[in-house]
Amino acid sequence: MGDGAPSRAIADVDGFNLYNGIHDAYDRRYLWLDLVKLFEALRPRNELIRVKYFTAILIDDPETQKRQAEYIAALKAAHPGRVDVVVRATTHMVRTIFRRSGFRTSFAMNADGCVDPRLLR
Repeated sequence: MGDGAPSRAIADVDGFNLYNGIHDAYDRRYLWLDLVKLFEALRPRNELIRVKYFTAILIDDPETQKRQAEYIAALKAAHPGRVDVVVRATTHMVRTIFRRSGFRTSFAMNADGCVDPRLLR
């Protein structure tokens, strides 16, 4: 590292939290975010080796499954060999909205109907 060569980096992305954070803040504006370009822009002195995209497939929403598959295919096609997709579990998405306070929370359940505490936010 002291020789001036850029340090190598791997970016780990929690797809569930990324999707919900972008969707909450920007609606659909940035949902098709190019993760490789984003991390290269954020860390220009690092050599980005790969992006590891952790996600879960929603089993109760065929349209969401289709869009998710298209997004993943586009990322992989744009950056061959640089995007690894890790599917954690198949889940049901449950959203709860409390209209009076404006508070919204999302969480995921596994196929057995148990909330995965690692996915709570």
